[in-house]
Amino acid sequence: MLGQGREEGRGIGGSKSPSEANIGGEDRSSVAEKGPGNNGGATKPPEDPETTLFDVRRRLYAEVEKLKKKKAERRKGKNKNNDITINLVAKRSLPKELVARGDHEEISDAAFKLQHVFLSGTGITRIDNLECFNKITHLHLEDNKITKIQGLEYAPLLELLDLSRNRIEKVDNLSHLKKLKCVQLL
Repeated sequence: MLGQGREEGRGIGGSKSPSEANIGGEDRSSVAEKGPGNNGGATKPPEDPETTLFDVRRRLYAEVEKLKKKKAERRKGKNKNNDITINLVAKRSLPKELVARGDHEEISDAAFKLQHVFLSGTGITRIDNLECFNKITHLHLEDNKITKIQGLEYAPLLELLDLSRNRIEKVDNLSHLKKLKCVQLL
């Protein structure tokens, strides 16, 4: 009996073999008839291998371009040149609602009046472009790539300067900051 079932394409107990069994509501015997490479009834790939290769390359190129655009959009808010800019200050130190409105004049006015500026972890390599921010009393530049203390001559009201987790080797250029009470370097 056991041998007889196998000769007829049946497994133990007379059931169909796994390739013929009705698994998940699909008749597996029909899939086997379609043959390999037919993808179970999906459209056949073009016969011309050059066309296929060309299409694959074109699709890959399109995917690469999409990824580049996504990456550029993610970086859009990041500081490419590692400089202190009005946009960076606005984005990091002003209320999100104000920045979201997009009124450049209102954003500029508010940024120039800032007393607390938060630019930690933005990749800044040098302190400069503070000419317009002469009302700053607290400047947070921790966790950046700053190597030298400079460019603070435009911040005469500065009371707190946080330069912790930077690459500062020498502490200088602070003597003109008469109101400076706290410098954090570690």
